[in-house]
Amino acid sequence: MIALGSIYNHWRISRQDTASVSQWFMCLWDCLRRNLSSSNEPRTLRGLGWFQYLAEATRKTDSSDHSVKEDALQLLAYGSRRAKRFLGTTQGQLVPFFGLGNSCILAGLSAIDETERGLTYLRKLAERNGLCSSDAFIGTSSKNLLPGKVAYIQEFFTAVPHTRASKKRNSEGKQLNQMTHGRWVCLHRDARSTTAEEDASLELQVQDRLRQTHTRREHGTRILESPAEVAKGDWSWPTPPLLFDFEKHAQFVSSDKAATEKYCCPSLNEPGMPCWCFDCDTPAPSPRTRRTVFWSLSHIGKFQLYIRNTAQYRRDNGIPDLDPSASSEICTSSIIPDVLTEYLQYAIDPCMEKPDNHEQHWGNFEQRNEYIEEIAKADPSCKERLSNLKALALATETYLNLEGAMVSLKVVDSPLDKSLWLEKHTCLDGHNRVYQGPCKFALSLPRLNTLSCIVHFESGTLHLEPEVFEETLAIASGNSLFVIAPLLSDPVDTAAKHCVRRITGNIGRPGISFLIAPIGPKIRPLGDQYNLVSHAPYDGKRENNFMSTSLHISFTDWTLPVEAKGTRTGLIDQDAYFVESIVSVLDSGKWVADLDILCIDFDVLTRLEPTPRCSGHQTGDSEYGYTSIDNWEELLDGPREVGFFRAHGNWAARLAAVSILCQKDQSQSIGVLGPGNFCLQCLAASYGPAGLDKYESPLPSICID
Repeated sequence: MIALGSIYNHWRISRQDTASVSQWFMCLWDCLRRNLSSSNEPRTLRGLGWFQYLAEATRKTDSSDHSVKEDALQLLAYGSRRAKRFLGTTQGQLVPFFGLGNSCILAGLSAIDETERGLTYLRKLAERNGLCSSDAFIGTSSKNLLPGKVAYIQEFFTAVPHTRASKKRNSEGKQLNQMTHGRWVCLHRDARSTTAEEDASLELQVQDRLRQTHTRREHGTRILESPAEVAKGDWSWPTPPLLFDFEKHAQFVSSDKAATEKYCCPSLNEPGMPCWCFDCDTPAPSPRTRRTVFWSLSHIGKFQLYIRNTAQYRRDNGIPDLDPSASSEICTSSIIPDVLTEYLQYAIDPCMEKPDNHEQHWGNFEQRNEYIEEIAKADPSCKERLSNLKALALATETYLNLEGAMVSLKVVDSPLDKSLWLEKHTCLDGHNRVYQGPCKFALSLPRLNTLSCIVHFESGTLHLEPEVFEETLAIASGNSLFVIAPLLSDPVDTAAKHCVRRITGNIGRPGISFLIAPIGPKIRPLGDQYNLVSHAPYDGKRENNFMSTSLHISFTDWTLPVEAKGTRTGLIDQDAYFVESIVSVLDSGKWVADLDILCIDFDVLTRLEPTPRCSGHQTGDSEYGYTSIDNWEELLDGPREVGFFRAHGNWAARLAAVSILCQKDQSQSIGVLGPGNFCLQCLAASYGPAGLDKYESPLPSICID
């Protein structure tokens, strides 16, 4: 909510407009959610969590609960007053409505044909400049169609629809007018180097372009001569259509200022006369003087807008300012939700990978990037602001798993995306794959960055490098203990290794304490009593024989203040200490071992996937000999055969067993079973490597059940 207030401050939103802007947020999020519900890919809104959280915050400002609404509005006002630097340090304001207040961008996002979003954008730009049909045209060029040869197609489009007489009449018999766009297609090729088959293929492509033009209900014309650049920024069309042939306009414009008067189609003045405004002259046999000159105004992607080259237009027509009032259009059905989603994704992450089929849709990909460039031109600080929003989403994702955690309001005094927990470190992408890159473009934070993030928001001022938390098991601050999830999870849980959980409690120390494990934790020596170890044959029953096992944490006298090295400011203005903490496993109150949870490599830990019990095997049937491990002494003094550590459903005992074995350098001999049923014989068969002795089981030496 405070971040939302910071955005409202940058957008210069007044208190009177708060309700309408909040409604805009909710409306846009509903549009994006429609895309999610209609998409076959659940990752459609990947990377847009920042917008979801902002939209959810705005709902509180319209809550029916008076106390909730009052708190939301107060936090909103606080963010507007105090969080001016929270979303960046660059002077200038964030583009209103993330650029979606620009009617040209909205027009591009509304284009049905994804390959012509830039064309739609520039046509809207020409309309907003008040141009008429004879003032401007738009051009584009294809890639080379024949490798190693000159062969490409140029297309030119009207920027503003041309008004001409139609063949229809109204009820009074008066001829009606129609607004029509036109397109011109020109094929360039070196006839001396192309074969007859290649010429035929090129002609088919030209005809296909013309057919597509008629499908769009636009006037299509094949031309033999296209505009060319005659000077830097100046373009000439030697044989233009009548629409752009200003020398002939004098026949149809009464004023002697034919060069600046708006052109009127002859069909409007003389009933029955057809419109030939889209037709071109045939190429002249010799060079002609320039009759039609344009200058380049703007481009978007592969589309370029050309404007009639007169002093009046050079002075009066340019790229319009963003219009926040146009943002209401986002709530209409004309906006394509998946295009809007992609637009916001590229806005937040300009380094986003191209789709796999980008070679096929290269124009489409370039088009989306150009929309983002349009926003960046309006405000160079845009990318910085948006990266702050992505960082905010990462922090929010982190705190969603920390129910009851508090955040210091001092955190809004410094730019969020300058935080050290966002520096380049190992991050997770959308598929939980690890990569090296800026965390502000990741979808979730790894463990070390998560701990650094928590310390930042818990203290409001403390910035520490994630590497500081390499040996940290938990963070104690106030009435909160932030514990790494592996310390509270079953070892079979693959998602827990990157998570942090909060539990209520404190260790009786002021400030912030980083609980770290001691070096070389101890394991009790083997006992001398012969009857402590039975190693009974395993009968296949899934039991929990470690019900008296418990985990305990204690503290030694060793503490160390956190050094200023690694902090952003160079000093620490509050108590922050490393505290040596011992996690012990006890059996009926008797000490068994001190655990080193961080020594467990959860990535390489073998997880035995249970197979459904087949109908042909009885429980416990196997051609191999297996041993039951039913107490801690039987684990420490391990069996010769494959042993089953029977602590089914007891995550604490299972975690302790894995830790002890890893501390004894036996991590490669561990296999962890999940809660599902399995057939012992089929399980062995599925893990059976070649080359083993006949009666040697292929399963890991110690199976944790």
